[in-house]
Amino acid sequence: MALIRPDSTPRVVQANRRAMPRLRAGDLSWLERARLRNGSPLSLIDLSIGGAFFEVNSRLTPGDSTEFEFVGRDGRAVTAGRILRSEIVEVRSDGVWYRGACAFDDPLPWTHRLANPEGSDREPVIQADEHFQPWWGASEARLVFRHGRRLGGFTRGFQGSEGVVDLWGSRTAAADNKQSVPLPLLRAVYILRDFDANGRPMTPDPRAARALQQVDVVFRNNDRITGGIARFEKAEAGFWLLPLDPHEAVRVFAVSAGVAEIRVF
Repeated sequence: MALIRPDSTPRVVQANRRAMPRLRAGDLSWLERARLRNGSPLSLIDLSIGGAFFEVNSRLTPGDSTEFEFVGRDGRAVTAGRILRSEIVEVRSDGVWYRGACAFDDPLPWTHRLANPEGSDREPVIQADEHFQPWWGASEARLVFRHGRRLGGFTRGFQGSEGVVDLWGSRTAAADNKQSVPLPLLRAVYILRDFDANGRPMTPDPRAARALQQVDVVFRNNDRITGGIARFEKAEAGFWLLPLDPHEAVRVFAVSAGVAEIRVF
């Protein structure tokens, strides 16, 4: 069995960081104007050849396509993009402001401008979703151990902060008829289905994963899950991830010691 240090934490890196580094707004002095094609000006947080993170006073809906216009000292670029996530950040006198992230359909032309400036290889910031809460009721789960063994069963309100996973053989098993598995033995906890108070399977919201920050989670055994991350704190045992592929799981609790990289889009 390959041992993993219990205090090891994943690296947080920019997805495609060599090909598409992200520049902070302070590194974009050459960019004179950025706006949506409907005229709404953008307040850029960061920009890459393939996408942008920004604020705007126009409503954004994940999954929507829109057009962007950028004007620099050496030219103008118009490109279509898809909104990956969006949230309301402030209500001002001039309206409601949204913070959004997008991926461009075609790369911007300023390859030389959007190169990584000297000394600016910063760790990406994962935007936490304060509203995300995992289900407090019963769920069908699959535990994946670090060495590959799998164990199925049912959890009752597993949150990820207790340090153990309590697993029952059936949804209606007696409370004391459980198996407790320490999180450090696991690579991940896959939540396959949630059940309401009447024992009926709940239908997950297909938009939930895209409403969160998009990441690629690479485990130490090279398994990979792409989805929306709710939050990430290095001091915590792990983090919740909502896979984009609904066949993988409703949500996954990834144990940090088993994760090599979190690649932020």
